[in-house]
Amino acid sequence: MRTTVTLDRDVQILLEQTMQERGETFKQVLNDAIRAGLNQGKPVDEIPSTPTFHMGWNRDMDLDKSSQIVSESSDGSSTTLPRNSSLLRRF
Repeated sequence: MRTTVTLDRDVQILLEQTMQERGETFKQVLNDAIRAGLNQGKPVDEIPSTPTFHMGWNRDMDLDKSSQIVSESSDGSSTTLPRNSSLLRRF
């Protein structure tokens, strides 16, 4: 987008100093300054990440029947099944 903006003298000086320090164009420095101000210093393409953990995988366990898996466990708090459980399937 092209537009005309009137800059205060102190902003002009800051932009010119930054252009010289970074060796960048007026457009680059101005866009970076506006992004930083509008995003409160956060990079635009920063995407929050959710940590993931490898929990193992039992290929013999049919997870389509997960409520039965819990009910078949000894005290209802574990998903570990005995090898002879009817919910285990072989591939």
